[in-house]
Amino acid sequence: MIYCCEHFPWLEEQEYHYYYEMLSKQRQQKLDRYYYFSDKEQGLTAYLLLQYGMMQEIGIFSKPIFTYSKNNKPYITELPNMYFNLSHCKYGAVCAIDRVEIGTDIQEITKYDENEAKLVMNKKEIGIIEKNINRNEAFTRLWTLKESYVKMLGLGIAMDLEQIDFSNMNYNQFKQYGYQFEVHQLGNMFLSICSKKCHNIKKVDKMDFFNLLENYRCAIM
Repeated sequence: MIYCCEHFPWLEEQEYHYYYEMLSKQRQQKLDRYYYFSDKEQGLTAYLLLQYGMMQEIGIFSKPIFTYSKNNKPYITELPNMYFNLSHCKYGAVCAIDRVEIGTDIQEITKYDENEAKLVMNKKEIGIIEKNINRNEAFTRLWTLKESYVKMLGLGIAMDLEQIDFSNMNYNQFKQYGYQFEVHQLGNMFLSICSKKCHNIKKVDKMDFFNLLENYRCAIM
C-alpha cells in the first residue's frame, strides 16, 4: 500500500514538538540535522506515515528502528521481511509498504533547468522534455521515475542516472528493467513508484492521520 499526505504545511512548531516525542531516538537525531523547519516537518510526517501504515496493515504499535544496507537503504530491524520506502517534498509525503522491495519518490513540480537536467538525464530524455509544452512537468515526471528506481535498488548516488532511460515511457503504468512503474500527478506534485506490482494509493487526510496517531500515542507512551 502507498500512504500519501498532501497539502503541507500541516504542523505548527508547537505541534511538531508534540509529535516529535513519538519518534525513535534514531529518527529524532536525523530530524535534528535539518536546518529548516519545513524539512523537519516533512521528515517527521513521512516517518509517522510509516507508523500509521504499520498500524493499519499489521497492527504493530512500535517505534520502527532502522538497519541500513551498505548503500544506506533503510530496513525495519524487527521486521526483516517487510519493505518500505519514504519520500517527502515541499507539499507532501509518501510511505510505501510491501512484502517485496519497493521504491518511491514524490517531488513538487520543479522548474526545468537545462544545465541541471544534463546531470541526470540522457540526450533522448532532454529532447523529449524540450519538445513538451510543459517542460517543468516533463522534467519532474522523469526525475521521480529515476529516483523511485534507484531507491528500490538501494543504490542511491552510486548509480549514474543518465544510464537509466525512460524516454519512451509515456504511460502512467509500464514495465521497464523487469519492474512495474507507476507515475501519478497529484496537483503540483509527481509521485512515482517502482516495484514488482501495481499498488493502491491511500490518501491520508490530516484529521484521520492525527486521530489515529493519538490512539498510537496512548499505546506507546
